Amino acid sequence: MYRLLNNKVECEVTINKSKFITWLYPVNNEQEAKDYISLARSSHPKAVHHTYAYIINQEYQNIENQSDDGEPSKTAGMPMLDILRYENLINVVAIVIRYYGGIKLGVGGLIRAYGGSVKSAVDQADIKEAILSQGYKITIDYSIASIIEYELKKYECYISKIDYENNVTIYFYTSNPDICDILINKSNNTSIIEMTDKMYL
Repeated sequence: MYRLLNNKVECEVTINKSKFITWLYPVNNEQEAKDYISLARSSHPKAVHHTYAYIINQEYQNIENQSDDGEPSKTAGMPMLDILRYENLINVVAIVIRYYGGIKLGVGGLIRAYGGSVKSAVDQADIKEAILSQGYKITIDYSIASIIEYELKKYECYISKIDYENNVTIYFYTSNPDICDILINKSNNTSIIEMTDKMYL
């Protein structure tokens, strides 16, 4: 069963004078993961390594990526990715920022340091079971847009996008099978609802 983060986690550990700062963030897509990686680099420009691993679930498949960022091959990004896999986490990015302390850790030491840093962050995270949710788009008149948006929030639907053109189109995800009937009733049968994709929430 897949799992998701409910919160961001940032933690720090010092190993043989090297400082390892871990960011563990929930993300909705691959671009968000890349944005956090760029943010880590710009926030810690003096760090010697900005290693990362992420898993994004998209259309029933997991997109995985990792980087050692200059550390010896498979000593940083892969151990980090292995922890995310072991914990069954999806839609998550792990970034470990290293400030070198002058003492080499060796291959085994690096694997333990990077994998252990991510495991420590996971242990501090608020994690929930991921539920596969159906996506919809509902097209409505401007006059009832606020009512429909209120109902979506009331039933804890995830609103991914709202387009304002001739009408209002709201894209949302839910695991509630009754939501379409509720929205049609609230719109007095004037709304158009179509299924889109599915995603874990």
